[in-house]
Amino acid sequence: MQPMESRRYPRSDVPLIISYYSEENSEERKGMAKDLSANGISFETDTTYEKDDILKLKMVLENLNKTIEASGRVVRSEVFEDKSVTAVELFNVDYEDFITILDYSLAYYKK
Repeated sequence: MQPMESRRYPRSDVPLIISYYSEENSEERKGMAKDLSANGISFETDTTYEKDDILKLKMVLENLNKTIEASGRVVRSEVFEDKSVTAVELFNVDYEDFITILDYSLAYYKK
C-alpha cells in the first residue's frame, strides 16, 4: 500500500511557461513548469536558489488568456538530469487568481 500524500491540494503536470526573478536579481528569466497546485509550483530554473529565497512569478495561462502574478518562497531547489528544478510555495495571490490556479491545476490532474 502506498502512503498518502499530505498535500492540501493535488499536484498536476501542466503546460505552463513561468517568468520569474529574484529579489536580489531583477533580470526576468523563463522556465517550464514541472507541476502546479493551488498553493505551489515547481519549475525549471537556470540556477539553484536557497531555501526561503523569494521569487516573483508570472504564470501565463494561454488557453485562458490570463496572466497571474504571485510571489513564491523557495522550499527546495535541486539539480536533476543537468537541469535545476525549483519548488516554491505561492503567496500574495488574490482570491480570484487562487481559484483560477486551483481550477487550472485540477483540469490537468491525473489520479
